[in-house]
Amino acid sequence: MMIPTIIMAKDFGVGTTRNLKKGYDGKKSTGKKSSKQSKKGTTVYKNESKKSAKKGATGMVTIGEVDAEEVRSILRDYVSTLSDDGLMHGYRADPAKHDEEWHACTIVQQCLDPIHMYALREMSHKSRALAYKAMAKTMTQESFNMLQLQQHSNMLLGEMQDWATTCDGSCMELTDPDCKLSPILDGPQNATKRDEDYNACGNLRTINGTCAYWLCDEEPKMIHQANIDVTTGRYALGNIWNEPHIHARNSRYDYFSVYGSLDEGDGPFSMRFSGHHIDVNYHFDDGEIVKDTPVFLGHNPLIVPSETPPTDRKPNDRSDGTIDFLMWENMAGVGQFQEAVDLVLNAANTLLDSVPDSYVPLSNWTSQGRLGALLPVEPAHDKVGIELSSVDEETFETIWAAIQYTMKFARGYRGTDLEKSIFHDEGKVIWTTTKDIENGLPLSEEDLRSNTNFVNMYIETNDWLYFIMVNSMFTVISESEPTNHMHSILIPLKYTSCAHSCCKNDPDFPDSYEPCENMPHHPKHPDMIKGN
Repeated sequence: MMIPTIIMAKDFGVGTTRNLKKGYDGKKSTGKKSSKQSKKGTTVYKNESKKSAKKGATGMVTIGEVDAEEVRSILRDYVSTLSDDGLMHGYRADPAKHDEEWHACTIVQQCLDPIHMYALREMSHKSRALAYKAMAKTMTQESFNMLQLQQHSNMLLGEMQDWATTCDGSCMELTDPDCKLSPILDGPQNATKRDEDYNACGNLRTINGTCAYWLCDEEPKMIHQANIDVTTGRYALGNIWNEPHIHARNSRYDYFSVYGSLDEGDGPFSMRFSGHHIDVNYHFDDGEIVKDTPVFLGHNPLIVPSETPPTDRKPNDRSDGTIDFLMWENMAGVGQFQEAVDLVLNAANTLLDSVPDSYVPLSNWTSQGRLGALLPVEPAHDKVGIELSSVDEETFETIWAAIQYTMKFARGYRGTDLEKSIFHDEGKVIWTTTKDIENGLPLSEEDLRSNTNFVNMYIETNDWLYFIMVNSMFTVISESEPTNHMHSILIPLKYTSCAHSCCKNDPDFPDSYEPCENMPHHPKHPDMIKGN
């Protein structure tokens, strides 16, 4: 009941859109269908059914039992509700545009208003309801629940961010000229107090580049960490003043797009839902889902800080004192994603105990925002990567559980036998952490609750990349309870190129970080681009 996400039909048949407006690409394309299918057999592992894969009418292996025409009908109604602006951003008549235009910038929020997707905030209530309905009809209930939980988690993170930007406090300046933070658990930062108020302090950071930050008078005292220095393991100071604008944790930065013909029975079509820590893609052909990748799933915080802001706050110039932190208070101390916590701890212990030779020092990686990941500086994967086909069954099952968790976000309970066999037969794993190995890895839940742990597990097959990373990069955290931040992705290797992510396309620095300055942005929101 599933598709090999490795090998897909490359030439989808394309129908026409007789009854709909043209998409932004302005054309109605046609093409031939391909019946190309995977030649790789399905390896059956424990607890996996031999019947989990089914061959569709075109000869492709298909993913699940979804009423494709019902989904197409919902999407047809959705597109009919869109304004001209919505059509320009959110609909392409050519189904090939889905793969061509897929870009990671919406996941890591490097393009605030992409031309190739339509923001939920811009939709009418009717349009938004239909977009979610199409997703609910396509996803299993489990995967749709994961989507909703992740959106709730984003809003909880927004409450943490709101506290950090509205609390009474003081303007502080790091003594480190490079704006590198001392480890949170080592105590207060080496910093001097300044006289500026919140807004003037923000100007020091944003305009002058001063190593300034805002320190709340009351607990929890928050600090914004940015990228990590791979040579020292120290985090850079972030800019909390920009966060409400470039990292607002709400539907402002959730996006939806539709591709292909929406006339009944008329060729392939697809849809994508993307946003902070979220990316799911569904491609339909001949009445079946034929592809459900790439898939990105992130969580922050994995475990919610137990200390919450005071309830008896006084008004100030940024808050009338009535801001409620209801989600934070209700979830204080709770592991929001217990399954993810367990699999991360199991994977970290397994990496240490069973494949220690695949460890690659942190200094041999690049830390960058374009894929929300650490990538190896050189193909260390080929030099020290441990072949998953060579490890014992328990080790493989523990590592596979992490991959399967990410896949579940898109696929739910539907089968994953073929992907499992591909990663077993072709996968090579490398990993890294900070500090010395045993003290850097999160080996217990207490580590995730009270330490700034770091694990990055990176697996390649011939055509695919999977990684899962847990650390405190690019997040607002409490100085007393440093929370941990998880990213995971299953993505074709070809999608990691500069054509699909924000990087400086320079042969000398092929993986260097570069904001998407040339990405088309929505002209109605220039203030969001500038972070004002």
